[in-house]
Amino acid sequence: MHHAEISFDRVESRRPLHLNIAPDAEDLRGLAVRFGWVRVDGLKGAVELTRISPSSCQMRGALVADIVMVCGVSGDDVPEHLEIDVDERFAVMDDGGAEVVVDAMGVEAEPIVNGTIPLWETLAQLVALAAPAWPRGGGLAPLKMSVQGQGDHTMQGGMLEKLAEWKKKR
Repeated sequence: MHHAEISFDRVESRRPLHLNIAPDAEDLRGLAVRFGWVRVDGLKGAVELTRISPSSCQMRGALVADIVMVCGVSGDDVPEHLEIDVDERFAVMDDGGAEVVVDAMGVEAEPIVNGTIPLWETLAQLVALAAPAWPRGGGLAPLKMSVQGQGDHTMQGGMLEKLAEWKKKR
């Protein structure tokens, strides 16, 4: 992708760095292969990076992705349209790259590695988290599971949905 990594030095506090997200066909094929999807028909969006301290920045924006997955029951192709809010923080870290708290509200940040913000990697992970874990095609009803003593629960949402929900609450 054109802006696979962004130098932290380019991010200013007074003037956000605006980036349009428009990966090429090769990047989309790579994303599909990486996550085991049939294909990625499109991914676009815009983000802005703003420095929030001398050693950290925030990325906000939105992505729209159109992916095709395989139904786990029928084997049919299942198109999915994803709309993703982007709200991530990055920080320069001295402890080998582990996540670290960068403000009093307890918000965690991803590491800035060698002075660069891993833009493409972060966006790829957000798309994967938004994709359904159990795509169902052909008019099949959502999967239900029964947890002993807790009744039936419908399984919906993206891969690692609980992790995504937790990350939004931080």
